[in-house]
Amino acid sequence: MLKNLAVIIILVTFSIIPNAYAISNVLINEFLAHPSSGNKEWVEFYNPSSIDLSNYFLDDDTSFASDIGSSPKKTLSSIITTDPTHPYLEFDSFLNNSGDYVVLFANDGTIIDQYQYTQDPGENLSIGRTPDGNDEFVNLAQPSKGLSNGQALPSPTPTSSPTSSPVQTPSSSLKSPSPSPAPTQTITKSPSPKPSSEVLGEKQESTPSPISISSGPTSASPSLFAFQSALGIGSPGILIATGLMLMGLSIGFYLWYKRVSNQALDGQEKSNNQNG
Repeated sequence: MLKNLAVIIILVTFSIIPNAYAISNVLINEFLAHPSSGNKEWVEFYNPSSIDLSNYFLDDDTSFASDIGSSPKKTLSSIITTDPTHPYLEFDSFLNNSGDYVVLFANDGTIIDQYQYTQDPGENLSIGRTPDGNDEFVNLAQPSKGLSNGQALPSPTPTSSPTSSPVQTPSSSLKSPSPSPAPTQTITKSPSPKPSSEVLGEKQESTPSPISISSGPTSASPSLFAFQSALGIGSPGILIATGLMLMGLSIGFYLWYKRVSNQALDGQEKSNNQNG
């Protein structure tokens, strides 16, 4: 009895595993959502195991139980199997041009495969995997309904962007600097002679004084000259400032010395009192 039960379990297991493997190999391979006028939409499947898909369903949403707000799901009973590896289903006005879901359901409502596109691929341009069964979908160069998929559509952006931007930018950049030298020449000519003539005419007698002042402190004491330049004062100001600094230092030293001597006297008196 137990041997017969074990045999039945083994047979059921081996019958389920190939079926599950075959289901996992079925993929949405290519679809055309925006056909030209008078033509049909279609979805092609990649079915390398050639399993029977007639009891499967195609839908434009991920809900098997409800079709509210979307087109009713379609059975694959009329699927065209001219090439069993690339069967396809044709229909009218099912997928939205601007974006929609393409979902393959098993008869029990299990999602076998799905894909969502979010923009119009263009009229008579299909979306599919290349090569067949690849992980990613791309816009294909040519529709291949019921056949192996071809190459991806080349992107037009690399050719248009470099030609337009470099041609316009140099022309504007070359025109902008051309008027700039004219104002620079007028600005440099007008102010330069006027201040130079006025300074030389009015302050000829005062020119030696800064020379003598700057040479004196720099050779004698660089610190005083730095102090002079920081405060913006002449040599008499330096002497006054130096005197004030010395006076302040002497007063501070005197106060410090007086405080120390007073503390010393207080300490001596305390010691005398203790000894007496």
